[in-house]
Amino acid sequence: MKKFLLILFLTPLLTLGQKVKSKKYDHPEYSIEYPLNWILDESGKEGSSFLVYPNTETDKDFVENINLIKQNLGQNELTIEQLKSIIENQVSNMLDNSKIILTEIINDKGIPYHKLLVTGETSGMNFITRIHTIPIENNLFTLTLVSKAEDYENIKNVSNQIMNSFTIK
Repeated sequence: MKKFLLILFLTPLLTLGQKVKSKKYDHPEYSIEYPLNWILDESGKEGSSFLVYPNTETDKDFVENINLIKQNLGQNELTIEQLKSIIENQVSNMLDNSKIILTEIINDKGIPYHKLLVTGETSGMNFITRIHTIPIENNLFTLTLVSKAEDYENIKNVSNQIMNSFTIK
């Protein structure tokens, strides 16, 4: 009986650290992994290169999503510090009552990027947004999670896994 109870106790603990089974979207310029129960949308909505979002059956007024926008910077040579400032100002202007929770420059495998976590309001709803801004040559890759504040804790771990899986080739 003690062995049975120990197994019942340990099984949830062992599964907490495991990765969610996923699909890989492999684009010529980048790749990203997302859970099997999420949907990939490459239609270009809102100027995005792609969107991924959970396959929900409910009638939610907003579905959290992760999207990528790629911009050509042309001949503009902006430093990561300049981009950090620009992104922070843009987000502050887009959201009412915005509050930056985290802003940092990270160097991942020799590639610097800006990570921003911000809260704010728009359209009468409270949001938490996580943005990774990655400048590569003359291009700017902006990977963004948008979630209602009330849903953020439920999606935080899986969205972190998805965003951290994003790689530029």
